[in-house]
Amino acid sequence: MPGLSVKKFGRTYGLTNGIVEVYISTLMSLPYKNRHFSSTGWFTNVNVWAIKSAQDEYFALPGDSGSLVVTDDGSGTVGLSFGTANNGAYGLIIPMSTVLNELGLTLVGGHGI
Repeated sequence: MPGLSVKKFGRTYGLTNGIVEVYISTLMSLPYKNRHFSSTGWFTNVNVWAIKSAQDEYFALPGDSGSLVVTDDGSGTVGLSFGTANNGAYGLIIPMSTVLNELGLTLVGGHGI
């Protein structure tokens, strides 16, 4: 939901806070680079949201992909980080509901862990 305050802890940039800003409904490219090759992935018709950094710095950087994004108070899961935009000022996430539906999984809670 736009305006929702969130946070994530990623391998590269650590703990960051952000605000869900916009649903991305257009065709988008996502460059991928590593020491062995580079490529570009194209995404369309997927449920992708942009999270803007709350600190006017970075929300996510390369290496933060796969980070769990949760509500600011930590009480709910929001999605998984999978990319960045505008030099890290925006993180791209896929909502947890989409991830769970695609994988046929269910989150459980209340186990006191």
